[in-house]
Amino acid sequence: GRKHAAGMRDGGVLPTFKHFPGLGHVGDNTDTTAGVTDDFVTADGADVGVYSTVLPEGPAVVMLSTAIYEKIDSSAPAAFSPTVVGVLRNTVGFDGVVTTDDLSAAQQVQAWSPADRATLAVEAGIDLLLVSADSSVYPEMRQAVLSKAQNDSAFAAKVDAAVTRILAAKAAMP
Repeated sequence: GRKHAAGMRDGGVLPTFKHFPGLGHVGDNTDTTAGVTDDFVTADGADVGVYSTVLPEGPAVVMLSTAIYEKIDSSAPAAFSPTVVGVLRNTVGFDGVVTTDDLSAAQQVQAWSPADRATLAVEAGIDLLLVSADSSVYPEMRQAVLSKAQNDSAFAAKVDAAVTRILAAKAAMP
């Protein structure tokens, strides 16, 4: 992992490790199935612990899963969970960029409007929202983030912090 990440950096690519906190115990694909839940992974288990061993020298970006992790936060998909982001930031100690998996067309997140997907992810502490399979939802997501940032100073501070982390990651590239 570390050597691969170093090679990517040397080639001008920000390495991304995914899908935190782990998809090894999930039986379904969150892109094609809704209600995907993991009832095994814990905040202090091996699936999370492996990130602690590779992140210090590894990626600039970690992608969160959209599965629901019953033993960490059963109330929301990882990408919408401040608790899961907190495990990554505080337990693992990752201070780089946190991104979502695709929020545009994945079946796991279709129960939320595009606007809610965007604002819930930012509120959870996500820095970068991946919108790849269906770019038609991007304008609604962008507008939701802009509107909320204009009307909620705490939310705006999260957006500012995200921009700072993204720019720092880009500036650290060779």
